[in-house]
Amino acid sequence: MYLRATAWAALLASALNVPLNAATPAANHAAPGVLALTPDRGAAWMERGLALLEAGHLAEALAAFDRAVGLMPDDPAPLVNRAAIHMRRGDFAAALGDYDAALARRPGDAVLLTARAAALARLGRYDDAIAGYDAALAAEPGDAAALYARGAARADSGDHAGAIADYDAVLA
Repeated sequence: MYLRATAWAALLASALNVPLNAATPAANHAAPGVLALTPDRGAAWMERGLALLEAGHLAEALAAFDRAVGLMPDDPAPLVNRAAIHMRRGDFAAALGDYDAALARRPGDAVLLTARAAALARLGRYDDAIAGYDAALAAEPGDAAALYARGAARADSGDHAGAIADYDAVLA
C-alpha cells in the first residue's frame, strides 16, 4: 500500500478531532502539467492530494484523491485520505462510506477500524462506535488511540464508568 506516514497522522488527527502538529511541513505540490502528461499515475495523484491536504486546500485535495481512487481500485490509501477530508468538513456519513470501502480492501486494520468508529461516534451512533473501537482493540490490543476514543464515545453515551476505565487504561 502506498501511503506516507503523515497521511496516517492526518487520518488519526481528523478522526479523533485533534489538530495536526503545526510544525508538519507541507509537501511540494506535484505540478499539474506533469500529471496531465501522465494522468494514469495513481501514486502521483495521491502525492498531490497529500500535499494539498497538508496545505489546507481541501477541495483540490478531494479532487486529487477522487482521481487516485479511480486509478488505484485495490488500494485503501486514497479512500482513507478522502475520508480524512470528509471528517474535516463534517461529512461523517461520507467518511464512513470511505472507511467501509477501505476496510473492504484491508480488513481488520486497527487504524482504519478506529477511524471508522470515530465517524460513527461523530454521527451519534455511540453503540456502533464502541463496537468499532472494540474491534480495533481486538486487532491491536492496548492501542491508546482506540482506548481513548472509546472512552470518549462511552462518556458521550452516558457510560461514565466505562469511560473512566478506558482513560485509566490509557494512563496506565
